[in-house]
Parts: sequence; C-alpha cells; structure tokens
Amino acid sequence: MTWLQGRTMNSLTRNDIASAFVALGVASFGAHLWLFLAYVSSHPRQPVAELGFVHALSYHGYVYVTDAEATGLVLLWIAFFVSLLLEGVIARRGEPDVTGSTARMKIIFASSLLICTGAIYLAGRSMTNFAVSHGIILHL
Repeated sequence: MTWLQGRTMNSLTRNDIASAFVALGVASFGAHLWLFLAYVSSHPRQPVAELGFVHALSYHGYVYVTDAEATGLVLLWIAFFVSLLLEGVIARRGEPDVTGSTARMKIIFASSLLICTGAIYLAGRSMTNFAVSHGIILHL
C-alpha cells in the first residue's frame, strides 16, 4: 500500500499546487524565451569550435551556442513541459473548481513565480554547468 492510497487531496490544496506549477511553467517559458532571444542577437552565425559554439540554434537561420547554453535551453523546456503535465494531472484529479481564481491562488501564483524566477536566475547556470561537467549535454 502506497502512502497516497486512502488519502484524498482537497480542492483547495489541489488548486494551490496547480497554481505553483503554472508559475513554474510561466517562469521556465519566460526564461527560455529571454535566453533564446539573447542568444539570437549576440551569438555567431557560423560554428566556432575553438570557443565552443558548436550547437546550431534555429530561428529563420542559425546561430551557434555552447554546450552549457544548449543544455540550459533544453532543461528550461523540460521544466516547462513537466510543469504543464503536473498541473494538468493535479487539476483534473478532483471536481472542477467553478469559482474561478481566488485571491489565495493569485498570491500563491505570484509568490511561486518570484521564487521560480529567482531559482532559475540564481541556480540555473550552476545546475547547467554541473550537468555539462558530468557529461550531460542536451541540444534541440
């Protein structure tokens, strides 16, 4: 018997957790978009192997990014899709909430958005560099 069997999550808790996952999705998508546009405007249009710009990033042409930059973009996409998946699973487990968003959900969303954005900003590069240093190189 698992620890979840026999326990139900009330709709308030479910909505709170779903709000936090929506915030994670917004933060990761926003960070991905911001980094993508920054790379498109500042990176070389030809591969420069000596500097590590070897992964093509398509945007109506190509720019080339490093291992860490490519891995970071993919990790942000993964965080976005996982947050969508988890939000969908959590929100659909119980009865639908017909009351709409409450002030509590808005506060949870806003605070989660700030926390997720801060975590991406402060720890994202370290996490990506750790993954790359251990041979995990992801690219689109």
